Amino acid sequence: MGSVPSARRNVHGATRGKGIESLVRQLDHAISVPIPSSSGAPEGEHATSLANEIGKEIRSSAPVRNCGWDNIDAESREAIIMRVRIIVAKWLR
Repeated sequence: MGSVPSARRNVHGATRGKGIESLVRQLDHAISVPIPSSSGAPEGEHATSLANEIGKEIRSSAPVRNCGWDNIDAESREAIIMRVRIIVAKWLR
């Protein structure tokens, strides 16, 4: 009798931003994450956390895994972009 792999994957839960909220409370101000215009990507100590928050928002609001970004209608795409801008604005206050 061989072993049968579990149907459940052993993965971590969704990033919920709890560590970020705690850090903001400790610092008593928004977290600074530079986004140079040359790269357009977050850099620095907290860049990964910002990228995780943006990814979480996109995954929760857009079916990009199932159909791809190119197949999302323009109205939905704009709504997603606005939500991401709000997240970035919170970080860069």
